[in-house]
Amino acid sequence: MNEFGRYKLGRQSFQGGSFLGGLVQAVIRFINRWTHTKERVLQLDQKRQEFIEKTRNLFPLSQGGNGHSGLVQQPAPSSPAKVEADGTTH
Repeated sequence: MNEFGRYKLGRQSFQGGSFLGGLVQAVIRFINRWTHTKERVLQLDQKRQEFIEKTRNLFPLSQGGNGHSGLVQQPAPSSPAKVEADGTTH
């Protein structure tokens, strides 16, 4: 059971307060993980943009070894992920 569940169960008696510390720690862990994830998304997006810039002027790939001839259709690069100040990703 998670800390919030323990808090809700204990809230019916005088023992509910003992789980507040665990609940606060769980919130702190969540915030730290969320912040780290947002930073990692931004790093990965920057690397993706750098890769797109490096490969923009390369020759198109040809299909090889599968019996087909011609060029591979490469999709246009998508726009980078946008992370808002509130942590939502668009």
